[in-house]
Amino acid sequence: MTPQTLTLEEFGTSLPSETSARPQAQGDTEAIRVEAFETGYRDGWEDCVAAEQQSKARIGADLGQTLANLSFTYLEARTDVLTGLQVLLDGIVDRLLPAIAAASVGPMVRAELTAILDRVPDGKCDLIAAPAACPGLETLLSDEIAIDVSVVPEPAYSEGHVTLRFGAELREIDLDTATEQIAGAIRDFASDAEQTTRIPDQRQAS
Repeated sequence: MTPQTLTLEEFGTSLPSETSARPQAQGDTEAIRVEAFETGYRDGWEDCVAAEQQSKARIGADLGQTLANLSFTYLEARTDVLTGLQVLLDGIVDRLLPAIAAASVGPMVRAELTAILDRVPDGKCDLIAAPAACPGLETLLSDEIAIDVSVVPEPAYSEGHVTLRFGAELREIDLDTATEQIAGAIRDFASDAEQTTRIPDQRQAS
């Protein structure tokens, strides 16, 4: 009797060969490597952008603080200068200008009388002035003016206001008005300078 060979069917799953699995593993490794590179590049770029923005913000803040310090220093120096200047201007307005006006009244009156005398050598002139100014004018005119001059006190006049009346002709010398105009201009200058100092200071405080 001839023996027969029994062939059994295999139900198990065949394992892939080593050569077929190797390319798949290499592909996965390369994909992971590329993804890691892209992730690192993206994170590095974002960090670089953030660092640049922080640097710009810090530089801007430092520059702003420096400018603020310079502005404050300038305002302090300007305020000190204006404070000293205000004292000087007050002295000019309160003492120097009145003294100049008082000293100028006599020469101006003499000049006006000389001009009148050149045109009308004979006649009488009335010199109307404040009572306090009359003695000085009488002393000044008695020796230098060859004309009949009567000094007439007028209580309503200030010391810098003198009127020369020669017949129907009147000549006004009003140094007080001129002095007040000069004083007003000085006060306006001081006030404007003070305002230009306060405005930047208020902006900085806001």
